[in-house]
Amino acid sequence: MARLLSSPRRLVYLSTMAALWTHRPTPALVEILWRFIITPSVFPPVADQNRVVRFHGRRITVPRLAMLNPWQRLQDSHYAEELLAHWKPPGVASLLTAYARRAAAHPAEPNLFSDPNMMWQAKNYVHLFMIFRPAAAVPFLLRLTALPPRNVVSTIFNRQPTYWDSRTTALYLLILAAGQDPRRYHFFHSPWYGGRWLVPAAADETKAITALTAWCRSHAVAPAATEPVGRPATAP
Repeated sequence: MARLLSSPRRLVYLSTMAALWTHRPTPALVEILWRFIITPSVFPPVADQNRVVRFHGRRITVPRLAMLNPWQRLQDSHYAEELLAHWKPPGVASLLTAYARRAAAHPAEPNLFSDPNMMWQAKNYVHLFMIFRPAAAVPFLLRLTALPPRNVVSTIFNRQPTYWDSRTTALYLLILAAGQDPRRYHFFHSPWYGGRWLVPAAADETKAITALTAWCRSHAVAPAATEPVGRPATAP
């Protein structure tokens, strides 16, 4: 199953995910799915057949293509995320925490918190975080919100002021970890960037960071230290 799940052929890996829905997870399968979710690879050209995969009651059409579109594989990563969410295997909370730790230790490396192009990886991470709620990740999320903002995006989308930077996703997760409503801090769900929780302006984010930092301090949660780790944040 591990070999099939790692296949570059879309028909093969989607069919394997569908078949695994009723199977028990193994550490090896969890690791492959995690890598699929966080660091999807760009494969060399492959040919496929016109087939339909049934994934948990849904029909996924796999057309015959000369090559696998990397954006299609990115979008397919949410099926891997759904499978992990269904299994709820032990170890995912540790993977979520380890990723946040590496991102905090290597903020200049591409990671789903700081790179707006990693929208699908960020969505997968947020969905799994909401299920597993890893408390050990909170100090690293707090550290990420304390770093200077990078890759700022500020625009008007659908007549809505929209702001995002390298702290926004970590801040959103920090609010969830605190058991609070993100809308209290002016977060709103936007279809921009594939569907993200964003804020209208930098000032809203700054105020929310100040409030959540105070909340963490009152609950004896301090930002994580910045000691380097062995691998960059893009490593699973």
